Amino acid sequence: MWSEWQDKGRRTPDDAAVGYALAAAFGTGAEPMWKLTLDAALSLFG
Repeated sequence: MWSEWQDKGRRTPDDAAVGYALAAAFGTGAEPMWKLTLDAALSLFG
């Protein structure tokens, strides 16, 4: 994966809100996304 910062876009408070929500959900000990997906898939069969 390759990413490159381009400072052409406009940042809004909504962008910051999404970033803070993601950091709060997955940066502070929340379950990883793969585990949440696996649990959801297994709950369909069990």
